[in-house]
Amino acid sequence: MLGNLGEILNETAKRSSNFELLRIFAMLMIVACHYSVHGIRHVLFPGLNTLWLDGTPTNKMFTSFLINGGSIGNGIFFMLTGYFMFWKECKIRRLVKLLCEVYFYAFLMLFVWVFVKFLGINNLSGVGTVSLIINALIPITSGDWWFVQTYFLLFLFIPVLNPFLEKLTSKQFIMVLCFVWLFWLAPKIFNFWYSNLQMAIFFYILGAGLKKSDFTINKWLSLLLFCLVWLALSIMDMNSSFVLSNNTFIQKIFQAVWNVVTSAALVPLAVVFIFEFCKGLYFSNDFINAVASTTLGVYLIHDSSVSRPLIWDNIFHCVDVQYKSPYFPFFAIATIIIVFCVSSVIDWLRQTLFEKKVLSLVNKFIDNFFADKTDMVK
Repeated sequence: MLGNLGEILNETAKRSSNFELLRIFAMLMIVACHYSVHGIRHVLFPGLNTLWLDGTPTNKMFTSFLINGGSIGNGIFFMLTGYFMFWKECKIRRLVKLLCEVYFYAFLMLFVWVFVKFLGINNLSGVGTVSLIINALIPITSGDWWFVQTYFLLFLFIPVLNPFLEKLTSKQFIMVLCFVWLFWLAPKIFNFWYSNLQMAIFFYILGAGLKKSDFTINKWLSLLLFCLVWLALSIMDMNSSFVLSNNTFIQKIFQAVWNVVTSAALVPLAVVFIFEFCKGLYFSNDFINAVASTTLGVYLIHDSSVSRPLIWDNIFHCVDVQYKSPYFPFFAIATIIIVFCVSSVIDWLRQTLFEKKVLSLVNKFIDNFFADKTDMVK
């Protein structure tokens, strides 16, 4: 899987737009993945998760091409956190800003659910009043937005991680990175449900290592390698229907190997390659910086338990209309861009109309509460 994670990762005015562009690209990849995962394959609903197998070879291939972006995009955001938060203190203001945005969208999703129910839209599968109220009250721990929950936990670990990582030699750093990689690998092998925090810590350490070292790759070579890894991931996913049932011993072994090779091997390589490509770009653009600051809003808007069925099934009819069309790739690209742009505009309006006023009041409270610890809250 974000801004105003943009403000958490960095102050955009002080950073070259190359990394802002990377954040935009990462979020576009995540939206594309969600289009494939929730709009076509419906992985959260066993009764619908085989519909995509009835598509044409071209449409199935394009779905496999889109799905890679989720893991890569999430890795990019966590690695950017490590790259920019290494050697920095964790400020309470950054966490408060994240919380304010998450609460805003948690209550917005509750309002949207009530509104669509009023309109008579009743096919929001798996969405209940109680779960939405819980998500509005405790969105960090409700599980509706796993990325936010994982990032919040990672942020709490940063004051411990940074001093530890700073003292390591290059050899020790690599050993720690390998150990965390193995710790992340184990859940992938046995298909355990929760391995997101291990993944986040791995990419954070990887980003910190790139910051600490002088490691670099030619940007055009990096772009070529990224494309090759993406192609390899797409080809592997096109043959993944074998593990859908996951009933036989052979299928379980195949899925374990498939999880390891894709998630724990090829995805980190893709993240590093696209990062190195963007690191080699040097330019500044206010518009790109502004769009990048909305990426957390894009995530929160389009990937909640309310918005998933509403966007992919009720508005765009991805699997029952688009996927059956010979023009599916064009429909898919257009849908992904529309979802990103509309969500970005909504978050820009939130920033313009609400954020400054709310943060001004919240920051006054923080200043009074931490009056003798001002360096903690800046």
